Amino acid sequence: PFFLSSFACKFSNNNNQQHKMGMSGVEANDECVAAFGKVKGRTATYVIYEIFYDGAQPKEIRPAKVGEVYENNEAGWNEVIAQLPADKGRYIIFDFRTQSEDGRLQEKVGFITWAPSNSNVRTRMIIASSQDALKAKLDASGIVVHQANDVDDMKYADMIKKFIR
Repeated sequence: PFFLSSFACKFSNNNNQQHKMGMSGVEANDECVAAFGKVKGRTATYVIYEIFYDGAQPKEIRPAKVGEVYENNEAGWNEVIAQLPADKGRYIIFDFRTQSEDGRLQEKVGFITWAPSNSNVRTRMIIASSQDALKAKLDASGIVVHQANDVDDMKYADMIKKFIR
């Protein structure tokens, strides 16, 4: 019947829209993809993404900082940690690199959701519900995600174990 096909069409459109924006209604803009491409292309070590607001309403995810390529991967990670606000959420894409025991270079791009315990509940909910919009925009469905609420959750050695080993 007509009403069922109309319902299916509306449901399908809503489902497609959901891939473009998170449950919060926040969309990731096109700059996110370009910044992610720099990490994948090894011309940057990391990207820090931020949710930008229109007044009190979260509007879109954009890159806030693209980090240079670091000879010392841990130094790059420490720079990321130093930039994270204590009360606002962020998303981080980081190219983790380390030497294996037999001397081979091992690399893995990780996705970290920073939702600090010091942030209010609304902020943490927006970060959690918008994460899928960024992952979908980056076409990063297979990437490993780590949720961090405190700097102690983000020690470099622990990140290497999580993402590479």
